[in-house]
Amino acid sequence: MAELCYLSCPDPVCVKYKSIIDVLREKAYETPEKEMYIQKSVDGERRSLTYVELLKRSTYIAKYLISKGIRLGDSVAIIGTNSIEWIIGVFAIMSTGAVAVHIHKTSESFAETVKELKSTKSKAILLDPGTDKKYISDMEEYVSRRDSSHDKPTILLLHKSTLSSLPSLDGVVLTATQAAVSLPTIQPESSALIFTTSAQQGFQKWLK
Repeated sequence: MAELCYLSCPDPVCVKYKSIIDVLREKAYETPEKEMYIQKSVDGERRSLTYVELLKRSTYIAKYLISKGIRLGDSVAIIGTNSIEWIIGVFAIMSTGAVAVHIHKTSESFAETVKELKSTKSKAILLDPGTDKKYISDMEEYVSRRDSSHDKPTILLLHKSTLSSLPSLDGVVLTATQAAVSLPTIQPESSALIFTTSAQQGFQKWLK
């Protein structure tokens, strides 16, 4: 033992066999009103999200995504800045059993966004389009265009936009059938997130 460069000691912390969603449910039960995220804007506005709020809102959106065809193992892209809605979106994606593909909006061209969705085989996207009129106009045209493609991804906005008619997180209203959708059981070893780099040509490097 004296010849070894380090001592091997068992980890005293017991690792629980739980998925990220299992842990969220546990936290929502134990400390439902505890704030787990606080967002403050430059003008001082304070918004917060409790564990139980995150569980309820992400479950709601997860049922919507499942009703749109999202299944275990699918890829769902998410584009946006750090916000309460972004967190809800990520947990909603993971609650469906899909993999949340984090994409950096490095281009103002929606055509480039579509290319990335096709490359990652994303069946849906949650995004914040910002206020770029051209980007939003192209996005609206893409959704409304009638063509032979039946694999257009579902688009859900993280924030309601006055420039877009597309549904947003806060605007989703579930039908009785959608509300009755059951969420899948998520295994702790299941893939949850895929990150792309923010470097130049980072997306292409990730694909390699």
